[in-house]
Amino acid sequence: MITVSGCGSNKSDNETTQSSQNVESKSVKDIYATVSTMAEGKLTELDPQYLSNYYGIDTTDLDEYVFAQSDTPESSAETIIIIKSEDTSKFEDYKTSFEQKSQELTNYNLPDQAKLVDKSKVVEKGNYLYLVISENANEIIDTIEKNI
Repeated sequence: MITVSGCGSNKSDNETTQSSQNVESKSVKDIYATVSTMAEGKLTELDPQYLSNYYGIDTTDLDEYVFAQSDTPESSAETIIIIKSEDTSKFEDYKTSFEQKSQELTNYNLPDQAKLVDKSKVVEKGNYLYLVISENANEIIDTIEKNI
């Protein structure tokens, strides 16, 4: 089972503007640098071709992104993807791609990794979309959300 969640806001535009001025969001690379230390194993950042091949996402449509997965993908499903785009119109397609790929990964030959994938989370918040497959997914997602 994959959990998909979205976040909204009941704040007025004025409150949102004031809040945005008080906290400046970090770059996706800076956020990843923080959360990568929370991963169970060593993660490797992959080049744009992987994001296109694995998920069908054209990175030229994105403002910023990081796609990192375990450096031993044959034995670990751990993955962190963080996407930022002013144009969120393709986020539903991206979420579908994330979910489909995650569904494929639940067929892992390693039962503990299949369970890990099954508990993975895809979250959309504002101009950000992220997928976290990790034993520490909740902690990683909380840290991402505090920095965007």
